[in-house]
Amino acid sequence: MNCRVDRSDPDAAVAPRRYRLDPLLPTPGHHSMSGIRGDILDVWERSWSGKAKTAPRIRVARGCLCPDGGALWGRALPNRDSTPPTSSAPLYRLNHSKSLVGGTGGPRELVRCVGQRARTEEKVKYSKENSATKHVRYGSSFSPDAEKVLEWKDYLSLFYVSDDEAITTWPYACRDEALAYMKKSEALIKRLLNILMKRLNVSKIDETKEALLMGSRRINLNYHPICPNHDLAVAIGRHSDVSTLTILLQDQTGGLFVRTEDQHGWIHVRPIPGALVINIGDALQIMSNGRYKSIEHRVRANGSKTRVSVPIFVNPRPSDVIGPFVEVLANGEKAKYKDVLYSDYAKHFFRKAHDGKMTIEYAKIS
Repeated sequence: MNCRVDRSDPDAAVAPRRYRLDPLLPTPGHHSMSGIRGDILDVWERSWSGKAKTAPRIRVARGCLCPDGGALWGRALPNRDSTPPTSSAPLYRLNHSKSLVGGTGGPRELVRCVGQRARTEEKVKYSKENSATKHVRYGSSFSPDAEKVLEWKDYLSLFYVSDDEAITTWPYACRDEALAYMKKSEALIKRLLNILMKRLNVSKIDETKEALLMGSRRINLNYHPICPNHDLAVAIGRHSDVSTLTILLQDQTGGLFVRTEDQHGWIHVRPIPGALVINIGDALQIMSNGRYKSIEHRVRANGSKTRVSVPIFVNPRPSDVIGPFVEVLANGEKAKYKDVLYSDYAKHFFRKAHDGKMTIEYAKIS
């Protein structure tokens, strides 16, 4: 089997020198923000619900919010079973543990479950053509009808409506683990959003704001097989998420890269055992009027190992109209983005191939 070659991607393997993604690129400058280290630590202390006598050990250093450069910025200090990363990336990586999310649905169980791939007949059952519900979808590339070259992956996408609906319609394999993990991540998501809202002059997230920020959630179970010609393939093309936040759980294979602030290179987000990657999406960039920026990222194929990742996409509801918050514009700041129906924005994203951060142009005021 040959891997799928992305000849249209300027960062793909047209020549080895051009394709090389250097994990040791210089760390871009970032903006400090007092109190953020304590806030982040507090997120995890408050989210911890384990039965152990002490809370999970948290290791965070040089953390700050980066409103002009990407997302949550920081570097995790090493645990006893991990090594320090060689460089920071415009994402924030925080420790979790089985105690944090507790019991069934813990990160390790979920990653192990996804790694045990579903049988072919089970995949076909949930394809776009055969799935009994639009809330469950199996696929092997992002947008096959629009892509010149398909991505190297299998995925199962699960949209959460209610517990009853999930139990009825989600595939049995990994259902309980995925549902429990998603539900137990809710407290963490709310706390992170409360921290982020402080810089937007939003003192309290009321019901309306909560619906706009996290009115819907989707969890993807991504599996990347070993690719014989991995230097010529793309596992996931470069893009930014259309979410408010993306909570990424991944195994230790690696391969996630994020775009540097100067747009000239990529940084490898090396996996840290027991860590989550928090990624800001387009919806929050729009609602913050650009104070927070979604991060462009991609995933490389691997020639020797499989890769599993489980992102939770925290989104507005499809029926919500999103635009810059009134609080952000209260002091006369000019709106950079127009109000858009979120379902229209999402449809625009999914009907085309991955193309970096071009989706955000849909909402920009020209």
